[in-house]
Amino acid sequence: PGVYFVITKLQPDDMNFRIMHSFGFDKYMSAIKSLLGKDPFQMDFPFNDLDDAKKEIFENRKLHHFIDGIYDLVNGKINKTICKTIEKILGIADVCAISFCVGKKYFGGASLFIPNSTIKSGGLSEDTVYAIETLAYQASFAINRLRDIEALKKKEDELMVSQSRFNQLVNQLNDIVWKANGDGTEIIDLNNSFEKYYGITSAEFVKNPNLWFEVVHPEDREIAQRASSELFNNGNAECEYRIVKPDGTI
Repeated sequence: PGVYFVITKLQPDDMNFRIMHSFGFDKYMSAIKSLLGKDPFQMDFPFNDLDDAKKEIFENRKLHHFIDGIYDLVNGKINKTICKTIEKILGIADVCAISFCVGKKYFGGASLFIPNSTIKSGGLSEDTVYAIETLAYQASFAINRLRDIEALKKKEDELMVSQSRFNQLVNQLNDIVWKANGDGTEIIDLNNSFEKYYGITSAEFVKNPNLWFEVVHPEDREIAQRASSELFNNGNAECEYRIVKPDGTI
């Protein structure tokens, strides 16, 4: 209360901040736009222009006071006379900011413009500063978690699309394509060609993963067993054996 502030967000290019939200400026916005000659919400504030000292300040998520006010805050991006004029219009006595980041993963920040009246009334006490820093800490980790969830969801969506394309491809093949768990005790996926060759539905095979061996011709089971062991031990195998379909054909 009694403080003007803006929330900035690092843009997808990871190079520029932009103002996303403001509080308290409504009745002054026309005058500010006239002074700047543009809408402040459309201005880019380059992150790479910050020197190492400011980047270090940015990363510690502590409330930082800018000695030279708005001009110092925007890193000289706005003319100094204009900055001082805006401060005068708003009656600002102090300018400070706090970042939203986790390590070197930057998200944005909050810039506070504190009127002289607020400072005189003790509105920026140690407890208030501590509360702001706590909120910034919590916001930073909440944003980071949300971004991790978004990234994971995107990868899951991409995987589903890839899986769908893969399934469409293998179901058009004459070859039998199957996927099992590591020890072969569970069938995870099976294409449509299985029933064509074996005369047994895919559902029956999924229900009994050992069915492929049970239908092998009794004289060829040693070959099939040896090839199966070779497949699991070496990652590949090649052999030839006969199968007996449910109707007795070989």
